[in-house]
Amino acid sequence: LLWHDASEHRWQPVGDNFDALIWLGTLLALFVLYVQRHKSLGALDWFVMPIVLLMLIFAAVLGRTEYRPYQAMIHNTWSWVHRVMAYGGAVAFAIAAASGAMYLITSRKLRSKSAVGPQFGSLERLEQLTMTSVTLGFALLTVAMVTGGVQMFAEGKHTPIAKVILAVAVWRVYAIVLHAPINPSFRGLKVEMLSVVGFVF
Repeated sequence: LLWHDASEHRWQPVGDNFDALIWLGTLLALFVLYVQRHKSLGALDWFVMPIVLLMLIFAAVLGRTEYRPYQAMIHNTWSWVHRVMAYGGAVAFAIAAASGAMYLITSRKLRSKSAVGPQFGSLERLEQLTMTSVTLGFALLTVAMVTGGVQMFAEGKHTPIAKVILAVAVWRVYAIVLHAPINPSFRGLKVEMLSVVGFVF
C-alpha cells in the first residue's frame, strides 16, 4: 500500500479500487485475528478468510486493469463516513451511559434494600447492555477518529487541540471499559461509572 500510494504521489488510504480492496481485506483479517485471540469463535476464520483472499485477488486484477480514482468523491465520502460514525458512536455511548446510570441506581437500591422507585431490571442485564453499547460505540468512534484524522491532514485543517484531546480521552476511557471483562476485579460499579464519565467527556 505504501509503495502504491508513493507511486501515485498521494498518501490518502483509499484512492482507487486497489487501495479500497486491500484495506478492506486487511481490516477484515485483523478483525478475525483479534476475535480469535480474545474470544475465539469456532470456524470464523474458515468463513471470513476466503472473503479476504477474494478481495486480495480482485485488488490484484482490478489494480492492473481498471484504475478508478476516487479523488472527485473522496472528500464527500470521508466527511459522510466521519459524521455517521461519530454520531452513531455518540448514540451508542449515550445508551451505555444510561444503562450505566441505571446500574448504579439499582446497585445502590439493592445495597440499601430499598424498593422505592422504578425497577430497572437485573444488574446482569444492565451490565450486558452497557458492554454491548460500548463495543458498538468504540468501533464507531475508532472509525470516526481515523476518518477525521485523515481528512484533517489531507485538507491541512487545524482542528482545535481540545477536541482532539477529548476524543482521545473518550477513546481511552471506553478502551478500558471494553477490556474490563478480562479483569474480573474491575467489573461492575467501576465499569458503569466509567461508561457515564466517558459519555460526559
